[in-house]
Amino acid sequence: MSLKMLLLIVLTCLVLFALLLVYALSPAIRNVTGKKVLQPFVNTPLSLQRTGYLYKLEQGQYDFYPISLSENVQQAVRKSYALPVGTSLRIKQFKTYKNAVSGFTHLYALGQVTTATGEKVAFQYDWGSIDAWPHPEQGVQLAHAPWQQDDEPLVFWDN
Repeated sequence: MSLKMLLLIVLTCLVLFALLLVYALSPAIRNVTGKKVLQPFVNTPLSLQRTGYLYKLEQGQYDFYPISLSENVQQAVRKSYALPVGTSLRIKQFKTYKNAVSGFTHLYALGQVTTATGEKVAFQYDWGSIDAWPHPEQGVQLAHAPWQQDDEPLVFWDN
């Protein structure tokens, strides 16, 4: 075997390894808007049932939109806008994001909220992890989203 052939084989193996590494470490994003349990929220006028906060995401975090909706008062330090109960919003789609490093999958609601001044702001809402580890066959009950009333049934996510 010639030196050129050996170098070509080594170079090909390195390129294939690099491509495999990029593929393995890339996050997995899926559009799950069509999932039946999410249909009642898609393209339907909704309103906040609890106070919400819009805040700008820090750099380095993965985001679909630069603005996130949260009920968490602790994130109020970074809030850019407080949304009172009754604020109008609309969910356009749902996506899952699976981090290739940790392997955890989160469900995101992507939508638009109308502020008190009439401004429409695109936001993402992290509805939480949908990993039912260590028993994926059991599924996950998601906590109430800010647009759900406390007496509404919880959304059950089955993998």
